[in-house]
Amino acid sequence: MRIVGVDPLTAYLATSPGGVDSAAIIAASTKVDMPFVMAMQTVRFLLILAVGPPLSRFVARLLEPDEDRTPAPSPTVVAQAERRAAEDDLGELD
Repeated sequence: MRIVGVDPLTAYLATSPGGVDSAAIIAASTKVDMPFVMAMQTVRFLLILAVGPPLSRFVARLLEPDEDRTPAPSPTVVAQAERRAAEDDLGELD
């Protein structure tokens, strides 16, 4: 509120959790800086979309037991295994 220079209700609606639609309805029915509220709600939504999945993967890795942790095979290893399997299948046809 002090940094951006907006009134308390505008600052609250701009940063409040919940849906953009709820903030828009409240902002439209009160005297607040509607473009600022909608811009901040949109930025908040995009930030959650960008940060949420990597953060949840990080937390899941922290909570996962060490003995269950197996590294995923590299694409090269997978391609080589598929090529060998295909060659073995062709060898059986001869």
